[in-house]
Amino acid sequence: MGDRGRAFADEVHRLLMTGRTTDLSDLAEAMNLSYHALYARVRGRTPFSAAEIRTLIARIPEADLVRYFTRGTDYLVLDRQDRGNADQPPSLQDGAVRTIIEATDILEAVHHALADGKLDHIDRGRIIQEVDACERALAGVRDLVERPADGTVRDDRPSSNESSKPKIKDRSA
Repeated sequence: MGDRGRAFADEVHRLLMTGRTTDLSDLAEAMNLSYHALYARVRGRTPFSAAEIRTLIARIPEADLVRYFTRGTDYLVLDRQDRGNADQPPSLQDGAVRTIIEATDILEAVHHALADGKLDHIDRGRIIQEVDACERALAGVRDLVERPADGTVRDDRPSSNESSKPKIKDRSA
């Protein structure tokens, strides 16, 4: 398959091999694939289809699968816990506390990384992982604060009299 889909297949392989996810046979059955067909995809010999990726995201409880598609962009994937659910709406206070806990985890990762006087690739990976978690928690708080009091969904689309050009924020300010 060349490089087409190889990085995504590597990400899927990494997640499956960490032992935190489902059995390959069960996953293959859920995807309507044979074990060998799924293995060919996981090893990067055959690219995943869009429908297969959707099933992977539904069956493997790892947000890294979705974040793979947003890396290097201005988009941020929020975990469902940041958005609440039908049984328990999200709490602004809980979100703020979670943000502080995640920020503390960054500090802990930096402390451990610098304890030996050097910053290696493992340390960098752990710090980045903690920063990502904190960004998601903070974005969840922003979402709660910006949400209308009546619980309706905001419509940020421009009205017919506004310009249809996207507004670009100046991040240097």
